Amino acid sequence: MISHKFLSSFRWSSVAAVLLAFVTSIISVQAQTSDNGDATAAPVTFTQQKTPNPLITNFAFGISGDSESDIWTVGAFSQAMHFDGSTWHAVSMALPFMADMRAVSLLSPSDVWAVGSVFDSTTQHYTSTIQHFDGKKWSVVPSPHFATGDQLFGVKAIASTDVFAAGESHSDNQKPLPLIEHFDGIRWSVVPTPPLKKGQTLTLGPIAAISSTDVWVTGHTFPPRAAILHFDGQKFQNVPFPLAQATLGGLAAIATNDVWVVGGQSKNNALATLTAHWDGKDWTVVSSPNLTTVNELRAISAISSTDIWAVGCTACGADIGVNQTGVIEHWDGKQWTINPSPPIGRGVSPFGVLGFSSGGVYVSGTSVSQFQKFQNLVLHATEGN
Repeated sequence: MISHKFLSSFRWSSVAAVLLAFVTSIISVQAQTSDNGDATAAPVTFTQQKTPNPLITNFAFGISGDSESDIWTVGAFSQAMHFDGSTWHAVSMALPFMADMRAVSLLSPSDVWAVGSVFDSTTQHYTSTIQHFDGKKWSVVPSPHFATGDQLFGVKAIASTDVFAAGESHSDNQKPLPLIEHFDGIRWSVVPTPPLKKGQTLTLGPIAAISSTDVWVTGHTFPPRAAILHFDGQKFQNVPFPLAQATLGGLAAIATNDVWVVGGQSKNNALATLTAHWDGKDWTVVSSPNLTTVNELRAISAISSTDIWAVGCTACGADIGVNQTGVIEHWDGKQWTINPSPPIGRGVSPFGVLGFSSGGVYVSGTSVSQFQKFQNLVLHATEGN
């Protein structure tokens, strides 16, 4: 089993866990269903790729790449993996065995950013970490810190002089405040966020961007409420979302009037997948299918307006990976459909997805072996096959 302190770092799924605890008390896993009663699987077959597992516990969280021969994943205990087009290689990052790395964003083979945090069990203190890969090695880059703790869960590199990271401050007291940082090519600095209501908390995570003047960030509050922020080049502002009680995960920005967000929503006494679209003026919820009555989407990758992939899992808020099934969905410009996720061990838990115009689609996450070991997971499919 994973230690309590390690599980506490899975804060980004905390809202889903609250909803899950409610729905699982009244429902059981059912056959594959959707809002319309069925969900047609797209003709794409995902298979598991061979990945290294250098540690007893292995997780592949964020994934990013500029081509199918240059892909990175980052994960727990300062472990990363790199794909060169044929083989996945384990790569140790800075702060070996200490950092929980959550997100990665690649600009070029010699310009890769990753964010996460380190927990000191002696001081009970969280400290965010930002690491950079220069083509040869990973190193820690100085960044702002707070006396009450801080963590980072999302990163987006727009250019070598324009990188955003998002997470929370005030982590030590479990009353998070929103945190956004920006790199201008020289240093990282804190970017102001909209003020919170009295007693409100807010954790930020996934980031997507069209340009330096068109940036989106998702988050969630406690009590559970969806939060989404937009940056216009001057400041971040709250943007109304049609569902208040929802978990927002990954974002995919295609154009100023074409942005998607995924997550989970409480619906008909169940936890259902959530997809929503931004048309330049408003967010609109778009119907998406479900495998069971307990589902959530965590990440999304857009190849084009008619070719988008989203991933998540059933029972995401439960013990990570155990008895979970991967949920893989595809948008063809008209509807979302479910793709089969191969059964692996005692369960799988996808955390990231990456699609290429060349047709390749990669899903990162963790799987649980029959012996309760957590292993790096990468699924791969080629569209059209």
